[in-house]
Amino acid sequence: MLAMILTRQTSPHPANFSAFTAALSAPHLLIARHHVAIPLMASPAFSLLPALLALCLASAASAQQASAPAEAAARELIESQTRHLPGAVTIELGSFDAANRLAPCPAPVAFLPGNARAWGNFNVGIRCEDPQWTAWLKARVTVVAPYLISTRQLAAGQRIELADLDSREGDITRFADDILTLPAQAVGHHTRYTVARNKPLQARMLRIASAIQQGKDVTVINRGAGFQVTNIGRALNDAALGELVRVKLANGQIVSGIARSDGAVELGK
Repeated sequence: MLAMILTRQTSPHPANFSAFTAALSAPHLLIARHHVAIPLMASPAFSLLPALLALCLASAASAQQASAPAEAAARELIESQTRHLPGAVTIELGSFDAANRLAPCPAPVAFLPGNARAWGNFNVGIRCEDPQWTAWLKARVTVVAPYLISTRQLAAGQRIELADLDSREGDITRFADDILTLPAQAVGHHTRYTVARNKPLQARMLRIASAIQQGKDVTVINRGAGFQVTNIGRALNDAALGELVRVKLANGQIVSGIARSDGAVELGK
């Protein structure tokens, strides 16, 4: 409600003095030029301030990347990279910063930097193309599976027999990723150098002819329930029969699979 206050150049008339002083003490916003008093709490703009403030805060909170899509993309990538591994695979993924200042991304994409593998402790990148930004998550993969050890000391150049092998079970990501897990990966091959007794066996310790050569084009086979998809990619490492090989596909995606005797790479199911 608007309250009109009449003023004079001289002091207010005594008869009106009480009303005048009462008007001055009321919670009015005085606009002297127009001699109009506007009750402060009745101002429409003032009453909208709480709602406007809440709207601004909500907008600021929504202008950030949600954690769930980024973490889902990272987990999907890690699962695809570890699907072929033997034994029980456990994936631990760090949390995406919920207080991030990144603009929302409609389709965040996860990637592994350089020649990194989903093995032991590593970092997973989260990339957005539009708007452009990159973030990182810490991750850990453990694989509990049997692995081969030598039952006795093996001389340099010695041909390995089944009796030379035994197995233990544990987290194989404690070792390099060429740790041998099946007797067929070692039997019949010769050692490169002397191998101590009870030593975990790795492909680098043996003279193993490569089924896959680094830098060569290979066929990548992905099998599923009732389907088979074939792609062509470039091998990123040498691999003997049954060993792990990483392949870069034409679209830039890096996948991991097992080297076959025919020189193809088969992805895990």
